[in-house]
Amino acid sequence: MARLSSLVQCAFALALLGDVAARSASKYYQMTPGDVMIGGLYSIHDGGTDYSNCTGAIDETFVILSEAHLLSLDYVNEKVLASINMTMGTRMWDTCNSAAITLQHCVNFIDTTEQKDHGICGPTVNLTTSSYSAAPTEYDYDSMGVLAVTGAFWSSVAKNINYLMQAFCIPVVGTMSSSSEFDDQSRYPYFLRTCASDKYRAQVIFDTLQARGWLHATVLYSPYDSSFALKKEFQTLVDACSPTSADLRLFRPPCIERYIELQFEGNDDDESESQLTAQLEALRYLLNDGGPRVMLLLMPVNAITRLFEKLEEWGYHGNDLQFVVANGIEFDHDKRWNAFMNNTLSIENSLPDWAMLKQRLETITLQATNNTWLKELIVKQNDCCFSDSEIGSPFCSVERRPLCSGDEKLLSVPSVALKKARLIFEAINVIAHSVKAVHFELCGNNTVGYCSAMKKEITGRLLFENMLESSFEEDDHRTFEFFKVGKNRITNSGMPIFDVYQFQGDDWRVIQVAYNPFVGPGSTTDASQSANFSQYAIYEMIRPPLWDELARECDECQTECVRSYAYMKPGDQCCWTCRECENSFEIVNVTLQQCEMCPENTIPDEENRTQCVPVDSVSFVAKPNGLLVVLLGLSIVGALLSVFAGVFIHRHRKTPMARASTPDLCFAQAGCLLFMFLSTSLMLPTSSAFVCGFSWALSTTLLALCHAISTV
Repeated sequence: MARLSSLVQCAFALALLGDVAARSASKYYQMTPGDVMIGGLYSIHDGGTDYSNCTGAIDETFVILSEAHLLSLDYVNEKVLASINMTMGTRMWDTCNSAAITLQHCVNFIDTTEQKDHGICGPTVNLTTSSYSAAPTEYDYDSMGVLAVTGAFWSSVAKNINYLMQAFCIPVVGTMSSSSEFDDQSRYPYFLRTCASDKYRAQVIFDTLQARGWLHATVLYSPYDSSFALKKEFQTLVDACSPTSADLRLFRPPCIERYIELQFEGNDDDESESQLTAQLEALRYLLNDGGPRVMLLLMPVNAITRLFEKLEEWGYHGNDLQFVVANGIEFDHDKRWNAFMNNTLSIENSLPDWAMLKQRLETITLQATNNTWLKELIVKQNDCCFSDSEIGSPFCSVERRPLCSGDEKLLSVPSVALKKARLIFEAINVIAHSVKAVHFELCGNNTVGYCSAMKKEITGRLLFENMLESSFEEDDHRTFEFFKVGKNRITNSGMPIFDVYQFQGDDWRVIQVAYNPFVGPGSTTDASQSANFSQYAIYEMIRPPLWDELARECDECQTECVRSYAYMKPGDQCCWTCRECENSFEIVNVTLQQCEMCPENTIPDEENRTQCVPVDSVSFVAKPNGLLVVLLGLSIVGALLSVFAGVFIHRHRKTPMARASTPDLCFAQAGCLLFMFLSTSLMLPTSSAFVCGFSWALSTTLLALCHAISTV
């Protein structure tokens, strides 16, 4: 609470310093009147800490999103709020891509006579119906507090906006703030978003790598905001699985060789620059040392651009590496890096182009639009000058540019803007449906207009709870609702449905649609969950030139060790060779990947050497087996032949031939052979060491005696 209080105090101080300039600068502010007002924040220009240096390039995507904001208001006023005779207006600010300016605007949203004390945390006891005239002046609208704030802002900005707005119980509806940090509703009790949480994007990235067999990779990430949060979510998934477990041979998880932080942003001092240099050297060493060819890039577009510059400087070219990125389709306006991006996979929210906005942008002219920022963009694209004092663009000079006729239109629209506009449309619909639900609750079904009870009793908590329960049919007949499993809502985010794109040639192409990590990929018959089926062809994935090399790298790097353990060389995290246990009484501990000695009276199992089994108890007579029967049979046959030889000699002992052959020695030799075969018959069926030793000694002596007799 101390931190929040300090933030609010600093914000009010900034607002007091910049409020006069901000209110008079129409280039950075637009207002559309309505019975209730919402706030809109868009980074139209790239600037610094105040409007004096907010003269950077205009961002075409955010201009289109601001037009989506206004078109969404027209839509909800006609389709949602008309039935209760209410309208919704907006106060939109250009944040100039600056946290300081954004904070000033947030204060302006609440700095009104009705709300500056407590916002909408409780009933407005000091507000009467006479506070609103039948036809408020423009200044009245400019001073009206907002019921909610939305717009296009990243997670870092959303954090500051939310901390300030929640102090006044004003809900914030994000559209691009996907960081999993915002899943914690105890820290962000008034925040919700129409985009999906990165917690589920991480799962889709994990599944994408696993499905393609890219099990050896490096993760490069930025230390800020959603990039770092996405890295943490992905690392949690990887760490939950053991890459060498015998149970995971069929579906082995990816193994990350290195997590390398690249701090491209904010390197304004020597310490930060030296830190970045060390990080890049670590990456370069890994690549030169035969590191993974698959790289997962969890960083914003400007950081990826800086990375490509370094890779080009180091001598790498397209198809030398395989990239997987999040939100990569924002690269569609930068053709310089097409070679590096070729075959890159990107995980995106599954969003259809907003056809209504596309039609409006194709037909609207410079003279017809009331959107100051859209006018500026049309002027820029047509390279002319429009005599409208509201624009005042530094590049618009009568001396250097021809005058615009007023019939000029947009020459191009970023494709990514038409997709993200859908999130703006959904956010404003969520707010409008919540206002309508609150109107029914406070004013009754038979009352129309902004009733006095609603003016007095409306609270941020009431609005927020109705926002979370919002469910409505969009203009393309899809149903929007916040993420639910069954009938239970489990997050404050949009449904986690993603498309997988591949950069083919010079454009991004969809290769997998409507992938829900709880369900799997969508089917072409499930049009309600697959936004792109009605608009885009589904392309086959092109196997990159590195495909065979990546498969070989995985096979050679992560071998399956049978009757042995995985030995990782020093400094390596993923690759291993197989080593056998040196001692015959050791087994392989699969979990720890090391050898362990078997306890006393146990020996390793013969099949896998992964467990110790008890030693069989020793008995005097061994269990019979086939070999024992054969050997005993041979011994018996030998004994019978010896007896037969003795009997034969005895019967013919009086013949001259027998007398000439020394019958005594023949009898002695037959007896030696008989006892030798009998001694071996005693040795074979027993496991007694004494009997075996005695029989072995006796048979050896008899064999020597037989040999001696034969030589006499």
